[in-house]
Amino acid sequence: MIQLFSVFRSSRSVHFTGAASVLCVVGLVAAVSLPAFAEERTRVLLVPPVTLGDLRMVYAKRIGKAVEDALSFSTRLTLLTDRDRFVKEDAPDATGAIVTGGSRGSKRILSADALRLGGMDLASQGKHAAALARFDKAIGGYTAAITELVDFNNLADAYARAGVAAFEAGRSAAQVRAYFADGLALQPTLIIDRRTASPKLVALLESTRTSMQRKGGGSIEVSGLAEGADLYVDGVRVGPLPGARAGLLPGKHVVQVRGEGWQDWATIVRVNGRAVRVKARPRPIPKARSVPAARVWTVGDLTACASSGGFASDKRCRKTAIALATQGGADYLVFVVIAADQYGRPTVHPFLMRGRDGRTVGLAEIGLAENLSDLNAKMTDLDKLIEARTKPFPHARALTRVPKVFRVKR
Repeated sequence: MIQLFSVFRSSRSVHFTGAASVLCVVGLVAAVSLPAFAEERTRVLLVPPVTLGDLRMVYAKRIGKAVEDALSFSTRLTLLTDRDRFVKEDAPDATGAIVTGGSRGSKRILSADALRLGGMDLASQGKHAAALARFDKAIGGYTAAITELVDFNNLADAYARAGVAAFEAGRSAAQVRAYFADGLALQPTLIIDRRTASPKLVALLESTRTSMQRKGGGSIEVSGLAEGADLYVDGVRVGPLPGARAGLLPGKHVVQVRGEGWQDWATIVRVNGRAVRVKARPRPIPKARSVPAARVWTVGDLTACASSGGFASDKRCRKTAIALATQGGADYLVFVVIAADQYGRPTVHPFLMRGRDGRTVGLAEIGLAENLSDLNAKMTDLDKLIEARTKPFPHARALTRVPKVFRVKR
């Protein structure tokens, strides 16, 4: 049972160290196959940012985290950090960043938890429209990591809180019911805090629950061959594959298959009062093969290029960047510089490099308040800046020398 006044906090274990580090964005399309979320995205890869000028380290960390979050939850980009692929757990990379191991999915779940908690804080301040936006992003984060999601309570909680925020923000009753319906499908015992909710809001939740129950329970029948793998529906273990679960409320439900020796597999299905048949297709984890050692490029190989601004003009820097992009299947690299003026006011300078040829263009600067009070608001459209320059890429404006931000005395 979920109660909206229960709070569980989690944090992300990414720490940046050193006076200057680099942010590059290159990428890969996520390997998880989810039919409802399979649209093609621009592939990007992330490493820490370059800092110029006298900027407090804590501010540099906050800006780096905000940049990462903005790209992580983009609907246009698929974000990958090469630390996921090449760096051992708890080991510093060449830029000085220390990262506790974890998959992209687990990191998305942690970020979604943080967004949900941020929405709760905004709701407590009466900022319901802003809270709803946070809850929507949290739902998107959980959904993007649905293959690795184990605890569905927080996802159902995000739906419930989104319904409350939508009601308080003056959204339509249909939209409020839609949020409640998605939460109830996952967690039929879903409740809200009646001590603070208006009678009309409570009535909307209960009428939604009653309507779904009257439509009758449906079932999911899952077939497939994966010896030793288990079937889960909405986070509840059903048993070995194949299997089935009945008595489900109409709506969206999550089917997962996990087991030793098998890659996690998941899909989202809609149940509507009858049996839904699903064919699970988990893939076996390939056995390790002994192969000759090959040159493995990492963003650490670009640290000097990013710190000096040579990524725009130096042939060796461009060659390294192209090799890294080719190795990771990247569409673009993005170098980001955080420059502070004499008063400590930071400005974010993004640069977009095309992975196949190393051509680089500057993007619009993002000025921030000295105390970073506008950080989250200003970073919201970062993915749009990147996307706008990829369709088409303005190669005629490609830089041929070190960017101006590196040539300004501080």
